[in-house]
Amino acid sequence: MTTATPTYQWSAATGAVTNYRLVVLNGAVEVLNALYTPTVAGCSGGGTCAVTPTTALTNAGYTWHVNAENVVGAGPLSATWSFTVSIATAPTTAATAIAPIGNIATTTPQYKWTPVPGATSYYLQVYDPTVGYRIQTVYAVGPGAGQVDCTTVPGECSITPAVTLNAVPNQWWRVQGRNSLGNGPFSNITSFTVN
Repeated sequence: MTTATPTYQWSAATGAVTNYRLVVLNGAVEVLNALYTPTVAGCSGGGTCAVTPTTALTNAGYTWHVNAENVVGAGPLSATWSFTVSIATAPTTAATAIAPIGNIATTTPQYKWTPVPGATSYYLQVYDPTVGYRIQTVYAVGPGAGQVDCTTVPGECSITPAVTLNAVPNQWWRVQGRNSLGNGPFSNITSFTVN
């Protein structure tokens, strides 16, 4: 489910129903316990009841059930249904740099970092203190040339840009996960020296 405020539907109960009690749980934690009249639920004449509570749910798994109530008391609980809320968000975590770091022997290094959940592209910055930024490029995640590979090595994303670096000390790089909803935080700055 891709909404934080889903609509709950159930069949109207028979009898003189005064309220329906809707209960939504995240595991054993009750996140919603609300009463709705048949009129509010749109089923005062029978048929299908439906409500859309304003209580916003977070990305997680949920179960829910409903039961009818009247002046005599509460009826039996309905079956329990389950659903998962999975709403896309901008990346919220930073990648962890893997390589290059320290002394390296190539002017065209492969950059490696841990994947950022939800990232569909990465912004790579590489800085040379003698000339400034050498790379400030967004690379899409994918299997093609010039794209970030996040599938070959489990737990690792990598790319080898077609940019030849100078053989100088104290260069640094960092990477930022991105998607259509926004940009995540940058990884820590990682220094390296090309020998």
